[in-house]
Amino acid sequence: YLAKIHFHEKQLYASIFEKLKKQEENLKITLIQGMIKKEKWELLIQKCCELGVTDIVPMISSRTVVKVSKDDLKKKERYNKIALEACEQCKRDSLVKVATPIRYHDIIKYKNRGIYDIQTRCDLSFWAGASPRRGT
Repeated sequence: YLAKIHFHEKQLYASIFEKLKKQEENLKITLIQGMIKKEKWELLIQKCCELGVTDIVPMISSRTVVKVSKDDLKKKERYNKIALEACEQCKRDSLVKVATPIRYHDIIKYKNRGIYDIQTRCDLSFWAGASPRRGT
């Protein structure tokens, strides 16, 4: 809401003159991301919140360096707290959810639920200055 605030005899009043439109789009974006080390993962959560991602699903593959342990519930709570703080900071209308880590072969479950659509596979290693891999 946009409002005009005024004081009168030690009282605070607000007059609402415009209701703002909802900032969120109807587009739902789920990011399935391979687990990375702690500091970078937390930064990734923050930036995804700022960019409009609605769900973040950590993925564990054969190349994942981060090991999954019994403390995952605590980590998930921490990651969701980071997402909440990032959503508050960028004034999002909805909360980003960080899911429990899944294995690579479980991605198909997300496709079957209509959340994830695997259409193309592209190699963007040139963005990092590396030479593209062949045969992937």
